Amino acid sequence: MFGVYVFLYVLLSCYSAAEVIPSLRSARNVGTVARFPVSREALEAELRRLEGLDDICGDEVNLRVAEGLPRDSYDQSQYAEVTVTYQTITDRTLEAEMCNTLRDSVSTESRYMSIAMPFVSDKRHGLLSLAIFSNDDKTVMVPFDTNRNAVQRIDSIEENNDGTVTFRKGDDVMVLVMQHDAGCQSDALVEDDFNVVYGEHLTMTNYPAPFDWGCDILQSATSFCQVLADYRCQLNRVNGDVCTVSSNGASKRCSAKMSVQTMTGFFRNAAPFLADMTPTESFEAEWIDREHDVGLQFPCFTP
Repeated sequence: MFGVYVFLYVLLSCYSAAEVIPSLRSARNVGTVARFPVSREALEAELRRLEGLDDICGDEVNLRVAEGLPRDSYDQSQYAEVTVTYQTITDRTLEAEMCNTLRDSVSTESRYMSIAMPFVSDKRHGLLSLAIFSNDDKTVMVPFDTNRNAVQRIDSIEENNDGTVTFRKGDDVMVLVMQHDAGCQSDALVEDDFNVVYGEHLTMTNYPAPFDWGCDILQSATSFCQVLADYRCQLNRVNGDVCTVSSNGASKRCSAKMSVQTMTGFFRNAAPFLADMTPTESFEAEWIDREHDVGLQFPCFTP
């Protein structure tokens, strides 16, 4: 289908075989995700920038922009692609386990919007998060992300009945327009395509940011922090070479539409490669309602 090749983070003399810890957290995500063409040159420049932020292994990282599906309509010599996601995420684990003293400061359900780059490495494909926004006043710990500090707080998210969603930070705005079939009839072709984009088991990372699931705040309040306490040294050693890997439970998945109408100021600066294309229509989108069990793999990209 398509994809993007992302970070191989290689220090073979330091790393052992990959560690996989399944089913650490449970989550539900409901909303729309869409694929958009962007300048291949601009996205390659963004990958070079991310390499430069990795002062430990940046010289060893192989970041590549992938080819799309043969049937994709854009010129793959000139364009690559990103995904834009607008969803409500419910962290079932925090909802069930977090102590009452933390509930006023840590969110268990949040609306958020993200811009991500699909990747393919020698091991897997998935999504590399490039920008994440939420208007939640509480600390947001998205279970699919590998670094809780990746979420940037904005002032408001305004939803209208016509499918328009406006994100605001000060005077800066980003406007999306979305539609999906209210009956949500499953579309097998769309499902197959997005399985390639996400990875069959929804693989995500915030590389090069180091792994951080907020256990300094949660401490032993949750089962996943108790488990990860035994892996602290290994996680510190691999730094940002960590992915979340999700198994998929019950779900609805159907075709949808999304357009990005405008991106100004703060939002443009977060993803100029997308802002330069606006207004722009997605060439494929899906609306989903899915339950996931979320685990970790580390290192994620090295042999």
